[in-house]
Amino acid sequence: MNKEAIFICQTPLHVLCASIIANKKKEMYTSKKIIITDHKIHNGVKEAIEYFKWDSVEYCIISKNKTSKLIHVFSRAIASKFKKKKKNLDVYCGNFWSVYTKCMMLNYKTENLFTFDDGIYNLFLESSLDEHITKENSVIKIVDKLMNLEISSSKLFSKIQKHYSIFNKDYSKVYKETDIVETDFRELGLNCNAEFRDEIWLLTQPFNEENLMTYKQELDIYKYIIDANKYLGKEIKVKLHPRSNPEIVKDLKLDIVDSAEPLELLLLKKRPKVLIGVNSTALITSKLLDEEILSKSYFVGRNDNHKVQYFESYDVECFNIDLNLEEGSSIFNK
Repeated sequence: MNKEAIFICQTPLHVLCASIIANKKKEMYTSKKIIITDHKIHNGVKEAIEYFKWDSVEYCIISKNKTSKLIHVFSRAIASKFKKKKKNLDVYCGNFWSVYTKCMMLNYKTENLFTFDDGIYNLFLESSLDEHITKENSVIKIVDKLMNLEISSSKLFSKIQKHYSIFNKDYSKVYKETDIVETDFRELGLNCNAEFRDEIWLLTQPFNEENLMTYKQELDIYKYIIDANKYLGKEIKVKLHPRSNPEIVKDLKLDIVDSAEPLELLLLKKRPKVLIGVNSTALITSKLLDEEILSKSYFVGRNDNHKVQYFESYDVECFNIDLNLEEGSSIFNK
């Protein structure tokens, strides 16, 4: 039986996880296609795609505008009504709750749904009652109500046959079946001739871009972290998150790690002595690739003890930031 696989991705980490799974399953499928769908192509995505030889690569960019998204989803929904379900197609995705992913799901009707890590969210997912599973996008609500489509987050979640994770965690209360691919991920860091640099890399997060805090609050946090690590006597450079504002580098008066590659792939070529950041998955994945890297995570939330435990289990040093920042930002109330 000829089987095909489609991998729906948004971020560089999605692409990297998809590549690991596709390589692991390469003998199982006659065709392996990757689809990048979002409101734009994020930095590092194209570089990550080069890691694996895909049979086909497709880009589907959809406007962030709510009306545009509604029209796009509605048109896909109408076309989907006339399509038959494909039994010989497996679909893999990183965030099944995304409206962009769901648009693609309408294109490829299948009951064979598999998921892989979206990032730090997966580390803290404890049950099927998580808001990513129960909460629904307003655009999807409208289309689903009008056309009775099976693309709500809860319905898609019930179809997930297996979740693939680079994190060695017990997901038994969440997924029907899990395949831990941590070993496959670690192997990326083996037998590569990386250049070691006596530097500290500060990893940014898109806090302001995602309306979790003001730009000034985010900047103050990075300044605090930088000051806290000056005692190490090493040059500090900024490694921007794909969705971070580049102005951060200018306002911090630091040099940038000049590469659009996702950190995980960049570390296969260049490795700093120290990585510092706020609540970033990359601080964990870096330890999986090289245990000798000193990774330090800073936390700004009030109830982050459970997060600290996960990071420390991967030998990431953890610190709380106690800054007198203005109230009203959602990140401080989590």
